[in-house]
Amino acid sequence: MSVVDAWSLPENLVAAAEGDGREAWLSRLPAAVSELERRWTLRVDAPFQPGGRTAWVAPARDAGGAELVLKVGWRHAEAAHEGDGLRQWSGDGAVELYAVEEFE
Repeated sequence: MSVVDAWSLPENLVAAAEGDGREAWLSRLPAAVSELERRWTLRVDAPFQPGGRTAWVAPARDAGGAELVLKVGWRHAEAAHEGDGLRQWSGDGAVELYAVEEFE
């Protein structure tokens, strides 16, 4: 069972997604989280509450036990190059990027 199925979605995220016509994104979210759990060998916990407005965000651990945060967001202008920026900063003044995956 995916962590998205096991815990309720954050209210702020649901309200923002519905207000922006992102219901299809919400419906694909469980599959995306499950795929990332499998692909990156993560153990993902319940999402942070009350949650953000453009991304599902939850604490996670990798196979080695390192503490991470999994962020699965929808595409929008402010986040278009977020992964590139975090990769460039490499943890200096920002979170350290573990990996990026773009879904269609």
